[in-house]
Amino acid sequence: MTDLVQLTAELINVPSVSYAEGALVDLLTARLSAVPWLNVDRVGDNLVARTELGRERRLLLVGHTDTVPVNGNDRASAPAT
Repeated sequence: MTDLVQLTAELINVPSVSYAEGALVDLLTARLSAVPWLNVDRVGDNLVARTELGRERRLLLVGHTDTVPVNGNDRASAPAT
């Protein structure tokens, strides 16, 4: 079992600005490919991980890997109040 705080820190430490999220997708591909019951397909910087367990239902978790570029919208550059 992975420590979720450690995993979260690992994920947010990888730069993933829009149109340059390849490094994060590389990490996710490696981590998900290590899970024996997942089939992992990558098309460019898009990733799909799925099971083929023959179950009647599936749960979909859908997200994105890119982040908006810094443009005065982070704490470090926000004006003091």
